[in-house]
Amino acid sequence: MKKIAAVVVFVVLILLAVWKFRYIGAGSEPAVSHSTASASTGINSESSHPGNASPLLPNRVVSARSANYSTATNLKAYIDSLKAEGAAEKDIQLANAKALDECGMLSFRPNFIAENVKYLKHLAETGGAPDVRLVEKYAAAFSQRCSNFPETRNQTALREQYYAQAAIAGSVEAKARQLVRGETMDGLSSTKQPLAPDVMISEVFQILGSGDAGAIFELSQMFGANSGFTGAAAGSFKTEAAWKLVACDMGLDCSENGPLLRQTCFQGFMFCSSGSLRENMRKSAFSPDDFQQIQILEEMIYKGLNTGGLNPGNTSSLLN
Repeated sequence: MKKIAAVVVFVVLILLAVWKFRYIGAGSEPAVSHSTASASTGINSESSHPGNASPLLPNRVVSARSANYSTATNLKAYIDSLKAEGAAEKDIQLANAKALDECGMLSFRPNFIAENVKYLKHLAETGGAPDVRLVEKYAAAFSQRCSNFPETRNQTALREQYYAQAAIAGSVEAKARQLVRGETMDGLSSTKQPLAPDVMISEVFQILGSGDAGAIFELSQMFGANSGFTGAAAGSFKTEAAWKLVACDMGLDCSENGPLLRQTCFQGFMFCSSGSLRENMRKSAFSPDDFQQIQILEEMIYKGLNTGGLNPGNTSSLLN
């Protein structure tokens, strides 16, 4: 049953990643060190892994822009501030796209927040997993972050345009999202052009080399059970989970208070217990043995990103 639950969990995570809910910035808790993996212990204890940027990668952390998006109390005000200060186009368009993912639902479901609170509380009352305290905290955060957010028609098309513009302007995270979808955009139009396999592979390795945490989380979907890649770092639900945790290690905000878990719970009705993404995975998605293997894979991938162990052409590469 645990394995079935794991598959369900990651189907939901993939769908939500397409919404681009997760986001993303540096965690609010102190950074922690990694310990050495072993077959018997995995990588770290739960208490030493809050899902934040690792000090082992001082030059590979999420940008201040990503951190500011993650902690912004009002998304309209945040985007307005980016424009006022003359921020880079890639940052403005990525913020526009993320905000639509997060707040766009209110345009056609004005009572979305209250309806979801009611449903999640019902689940809790009937023996489900949601933590009511957490649900209420998430509802308050949604209300505040999405306050005064403009109503949006043709939301899907506009969101895709924002992501395309961000990718064209140089956003690694937006480009990773396009690669996962197997497409690029032709200029600023909505014409979808499939990528040749060799071009996609080259792009994937370039993005991995950037160390961008949000991009790595996006790409995790390419390394799961139906992956076109081979090697120890691809090919199963465990490898996909490990890549998601690596993204947390490299700076993605996987904390209880971050946008990723807030939207996974509040919009996807999953992982509504206290704690980080790691803790929720351990408690509700995987058997103890599977989770231990995931943590071993996580450490292996993390080290590979730092030592060239994932480089194409390397005969011992973890990813081919």
